[in-house]
Amino acid sequence: MINNNNNQQQQQGSSSSNTNNNNLKSKKYNDNLTEYQYFLFSEGFEGLFKLWHGIQLAKKHEACGDDTIDLINEFQDKLKEWITIDGDLLQYDEIENYINDVLSEDLGIDILDGSINEFSKNVLNLFKEILNLNLNSLQVILNKVNQLENKKNENVKIPTESEFVENLQKEQLELNSRMNEMMLMEEEEEDKVEVDEDGFQMVTKKSNKRR
Repeated sequence: MINNNNNQQQQQGSSSSNTNNNNLKSKKYNDNLTEYQYFLFSEGFEGLFKLWHGIQLAKKHEACGDDTIDLINEFQDKLKEWITIDGDLLQYDEIENYINDVLSEDLGIDILDGSINEFSKNVLNLFKEILNLNLNSLQVILNKVNQLENKKNENVKIPTESEFVENLQKEQLELNSRMNEMMLMEEEEEDKVEVDEDGFQMVTKKSNKRR
């Protein structure tokens, strides 16, 4: 039989743990965004690029030559960082003009279907919503990408800030664990067995590290 008292105690402990976890907050990424907000914006930003037909065609047909994908990815990264830094001061037309200049003059890509204007508005709107932790546009973008790539018509789960921070903490713990394992392996290799000319084994230490 299940012990109800034990269950109640476990539930209370779990409830207390969940309450603490729900209060986790991420660090600042820059003057505008926390790390969590930057993560959300990055997800939506990359989603908008995946949904931008003109850009995807340019990649597919290597509009800039063999290094088309690298050049577009570099442009994408620079655009994202610019918006995360100055997005609260930018206007739609500033983003549109910048994109037009880079694509046309630097990359030799002409997109004349009006999608640059649409993208500029969508990306700045996304940024402003993320500033207020409004995830409506982000959810729509991720759902469209999911439908495009996986043929699934369902809501993509967006992690809460607490879940995001928990994942970062787990990743850091795993990284620390791997680093510790590598250090132990290096220390074990310090004791090296050598055989002299008479066939005797000698143990030499590479360092005198304290253990």
